[in-house]
Amino acid sequence: MQANLIQLSGYGLSSGGRKPLMYRINPEAYSVIGVDISLSYITIALLDLELNIVDVSKKKFHSSESAEAIQAFCVESVQRLILEHHIDQEKLLGIGLGSTNLRPVNGIVQLLEERFKVRVIEKNGADLAALGEYRKFNPDRGERLIYTMCSIGIRSGLVTNLGIENRLSVLSDRAFGHMVVDVNGPRCSCGSYGCLEALSSIQAIRHELIRLIRLGQPSKLTELVDNIEYFEFEHLQEALTLEDPLTCQVVRTAAYYFGVGLFNLILITQPDTVIIGGALGPNPVFFNTAVDAVTKRMTNMPEMNIQYKPAANYNIVAIGAGCHIIDSFTE
Repeated sequence: MQANLIQLSGYGLSSGGRKPLMYRINPEAYSVIGVDISLSYITIALLDLELNIVDVSKKKFHSSESAEAIQAFCVESVQRLILEHHIDQEKLLGIGLGSTNLRPVNGIVQLLEERFKVRVIEKNGADLAALGEYRKFNPDRGERLIYTMCSIGIRSGLVTNLGIENRLSVLSDRAFGHMVVDVNGPRCSCGSYGCLEALSSIQAIRHELIRLIRLGQPSKLTELVDNIEYFEFEHLQEALTLEDPLTCQVVRTAAYYFGVGLFNLILITQPDTVIIGGALGPNPVFFNTAVDAVTKRMTNMPEMNIQYKPAANYNIVAIGAGCHIIDSFTE
């Protein structure tokens, strides 16, 4: 208590004598920083020890942006968060970094270590998202949680009550996206046909909408953007909000295939909780269709009691990255 690391939180139930004093970790005693480097955004969050976001810095990055530009933004943002919130050097436990091998940023761990003189740990972003959901937003923790992402790509992460599940391959976070769900489906970037990523990702949805609009099918998307070839995810979100029939139809088809793949993943991993996240996953049109596709296939498996939830926070990778830093001090 002298170091202000723990504080009195109240009194517990008595078992016959005086009520016991209850203590908890002081969430403001130290800080951690979580970084999420995805294909479209860089998110840097300052967190307390209860994984509450104190402040966040976010910027959209095109896939062609250089590693140097990403490194510069990370350094500048971390420096700003430290200065604006008066974080002493000894009060910053470290910087957690969630990344994807689709956007490698070589040397960023060493750069952050040298610049800020703290512990820096890089981990797969999908696994960190699973860890963040498990620790921060699922108080009734089961034994196993899987986190799935539907964004530009499709990924998955797995966490158990023992921690983040060790991975056997650097490609394994992307394995879910390259699960074949339609042998006669379109060609995927991996060279196979009918992969989940070729049918359910935002890129796949975008290509299908452009194809159908070119063929003359009406869509409110043509009112939202001057040239349909250049519509962005924000336009897709707005079309869903407006309940554009064509957009909803294409998204539901993509979500159906996502649900088929998710059913296969559930049979392999046997989770208690399934989170559907990423940029598109929590959208009600996508989420409800995907869950419906899964549950219809599980009617003959009553022994499997699974909770399905949309992701609780879009900054979940950064939250999980901060959590991983805290865990590293107790391992």
